[in-house]
Amino acid sequence: MKSRDTKFLARYRMRYCAKKSLIKPIHERVIK
Repeated sequence: MKSRDTKFLARYRMRYCAKKSLIKPIHERVIK
């Protein structure tokens, strides 16, 4: 169960990060 939960959380986190990056692509480019 723990391993499954961690995998689910990791996927959710990746999706959230991707959405955030899509929302603020210019800012990220400027920072980089």
